Amino acid sequence: MNSQILEAVNYVAKQKNIGRDKISEMIKEIFVMMIKKRYKFPDTFDVIVNIDKGEVEIFQEMDVVEEVMDPDYEISLETARKEDPDYAIGDTYVKFIDPEEFGRRSISTAKQTLKQRIRDIEKENIINEYQKRIGEIIIGDVNQIKKDKILLNYDKIEVVLPFEEQIRNERFKRGQSVRVVILRVENDPKAPEIVVSRAHESFLVRLFELEVPEISDGIIEIRGVAREPGVRAKIAVESTDRRIDPVGACVGQRGVRIQSIVRELNGEKIDIVPWDADITKFILNTMAVAKPIDVKVDTRKRTATVVIEDDNVAIAVGKNRQNIELACRLTGFDIEILSTSERKKSLKLEMPDAQQILESFNEYNDDDEFEDEESEELDDFDEDVYVEDLPGIQKDWAVRLNQKGIATIDDVLNLGKEKFMKLDVLSKDELETIYNLINESYGDYETEE
Repeated sequence: MNSQILEAVNYVAKQKNIGRDKISEMIKEIFVMMIKKRYKFPDTFDVIVNIDKGEVEIFQEMDVVEEVMDPDYEISLETARKEDPDYAIGDTYVKFIDPEEFGRRSISTAKQTLKQRIRDIEKENIINEYQKRIGEIIIGDVNQIKKDKILLNYDKIEVVLPFEEQIRNERFKRGQSVRVVILRVENDPKAPEIVVSRAHESFLVRLFELEVPEISDGIIEIRGVAREPGVRAKIAVESTDRRIDPVGACVGQRGVRIQSIVRELNGEKIDIVPWDADITKFILNTMAVAKPIDVKVDTRKRTATVVIEDDNVAIAVGKNRQNIELACRLTGFDIEILSTSERKKSLKLEMPDAQQILESFNEYNDDDEFEDEESEELDDFDEDVYVEDLPGIQKDWAVRLNQKGIATIDDVLNLGKEKFMKLDVLSKDELETIYNLINESYGDYETEE
């Protein structure tokens, strides 16, 4: 009987990778439970399990007495001396209990209980192991393909790849090896379920860590990921070493690194974006594919307006709004696209009251040439005049002004010199030069001091 239980337990334990000490402890607990059900004084029993010999020994300690009052824990001196004549009243007699005494039904129950304990331990071990491995990439073999999921074999267990965690338009065959990331562990009553994914953002992150040594070494950090599985993704990276270009390192020589990741993701397009602590620059980097001209950010409302050339608006938005939505998720800002033509309509130049200017020049009506010249200048003010279009202005001055939201001549005039200097965008001499250029091109002006 001993060998039957131990052989069965040893076989199952080896299959389930359970330690010998744990097996010994389980067997002892089972027999202690059986003793409690069968005997009146279970505390007088001891169980010794010898896994190496395949034996279970059960002993009971009994009191040696002259006259037995309770045979459940007492033995007469006469009976004890039949085994050893040196026994005396008050000694402890150790009685060997044959496990066969428990009967076949009890032994069968013990086997079933033992197997259930092993299954419980196996379940606990799987949960503990895979909880620690969440986020790790593994390679499993396709076992079953169902409508709502794919079952993969991995390391003697079955993992689940749900439909929603698969990359769009991917097709697998039975026996095919598939790379996935461990997403979560679900404690199902029957057996723990290891859920894996190819669509989760962590899968993309782990692929970059595998392909780009600088990431695993900590030289390059992944600061954010936004992904539409199988279609497009944006990943923000930053280098802790100024000598290393994070984007170039992720792309690899001749694009070998990024191409390997794209192939694994079934052709998914990946935009590698330089991360920047300045949210304005970061948003510009995120939308770089559409060559943005300007961006205005409201950090309180977490909104941003990006100005794009009319020809690049479609690129900025992307197919089915994928590009703009990924940019919003990556930056955490609600980004609005504004074309240059739309900006011209919304930023109509607010010039001084034309009627007042005309009245001030009524006294010069006899000079038709002067009046015509001034009328032409006023007509010029009826249209938007952008800083970059100002004759004689340096391009880098216009760029600096645009970055501060100063896009038109009207913005310059309405701001005033004192407020302008506080922006610390141009030097005093540069500012005076711009005012002179405006004066030369459009006549006298008044500024708010």
